[in-house]
Amino acid sequence: MTDIINNTIYFGDSESVLKDIDQRVQLVVTSPPYFNMRGEMKYDGYKEFLRKMYRVFKQVYRVLDHHRMCVVNSSDYREDGIKYPVPYDLYGVLRKIGFRFQDDIIWAKPKGIGSAKLAGIVIQNPYPMYYRPDMRYEHIMVFSKGGGRPYDHVRKEESKIDILKYKDFFSDVWEFSPQCRNERGLDTHNSAYPIILPEMITRFYSYKYETVLDPFFGHGTTMRATTRLSRSCIGIELYKQRERAIKKNVRYGQSSLHNNINWNIITHPSANTNHIPTRGD
Repeated sequence: MTDIINNTIYFGDSESVLKDIDQRVQLVVTSPPYFNMRGEMKYDGYKEFLRKMYRVFKQVYRVLDHHRMCVVNSSDYREDGIKYPVPYDLYGVLRKIGFRFQDDIIWAKPKGIGSAKLAGIVIQNPYPMYYRPDMRYEHIMVFSKGGGRPYDHVRKEESKIDILKYKDFFSDVWEFSPQCRNERGLDTHNSAYPIILPEMITRFYSYKYETVLDPFFGHGTTMRATTRLSRSCIGIELYKQRERAIKKNVRYGQSSLHNNINWNIITHPSANTNHIPTRGD
């Protein structure tokens, strides 16, 4: 028997799109934008950014099934000499909404790879007060709507985890490299995470043919992972101009040997149809 995967890509503002969605989802995995992501996402201030995250995740809470997980990948962010404790503040935002905090997994990147190379300052100036550590880790925070609990699912055996294959992920420190950006000429998303991250989250917190939501879709890495694992996916991306890059990444329109895949693209009135801004815009 062939089962059906339903993949829907929305172009629009997450808050606005989610208000128009009544469908329930069984898992949320996402990486929210930074407060001021290299010029791409701009807010009037950090507090406004957090207020926006509150409004988005309040809608996420509404569509997420009870006892299911919302997994948020984020890291501290430094710009113009100021360091913003984004994971700490997002924790407060989600707790205020009603999510229960379950786990904090540290994504440790290989030595020499990080989102900010800062140790060079003290190397050039080997004196007190010049020290700044390189940023090599990000947080993968796991929340639940109500108490997260296992249960006998109709797809339980089909979704069984290969404990020998994935034993390296059984601690709260995961080690893997960030996303490589080597596709010349293809729009690259500043916060792109590697496919292994949504893949492992999907394996650990959902069953086959359930629906996964990513409200900050970027290039669609979450959908690429969920499709591989026979899960449906809803992705929301603000910029309509990313459509070509997303289609390429998720293999839009392609079929599967084991599943029928329904592909759907919806452009919401809130979509940004202008060019994607870069630093200096």
